[in-house]
Amino acid sequence: MSELLDLEGNDWDFDKLIDVFNPADVEEIAKIKIPARRMEDFIAWHWEKTGLFTVRSAYNLALRIKQGQFATSSSSAPDGSRKLWSRIWSGKVPPKVNVFIWKLARDILPTQRAKNIIHLAANDIYPLCNREPGASYHATVTCPRAPGLRQAMREL
Repeated sequence: MSELLDLEGNDWDFDKLIDVFNPADVEEIAKIKIPARRMEDFIAWHWEKTGLFTVRSAYNLALRIKQGQFATSSSSAPDGSRKLWSRIWSGKVPPKVNVFIWKLARDILPTQRAKNIIHLAANDIYPLCNREPGASYHATVTCPRAPGLRQAMREL
């Protein structure tokens, strides 16, 4: 990349960009700001916020792929889910309620099913009803014991 910068290294060398890329790409490249502070490049593992590879992050990625939860991110949401999430996150409720709704929707609550997947439980049957796998939706909505749990939570 440094070969595409001007002599001072502070901005793009547009003559070089035009020689190498088509006009539409040059326009997009020009939007990339050159950092004022120089730092050494490093290889980053984009599955972690820190950019550092860990065995744990690789294991979690493998689990998500195996479970079919692997989805690429997108800046657009044709189904309108982005609008839904913005309404949820801007709701006038405590932040922990928003986090709970997000975890419920993503099925990442620490349920019996989740424990079974990572081998912390012998089976995935929800222990309160002993009927169905204890996924987030069952534990909070479809379980016959769920209304009682919701009532108990309201009374807290």
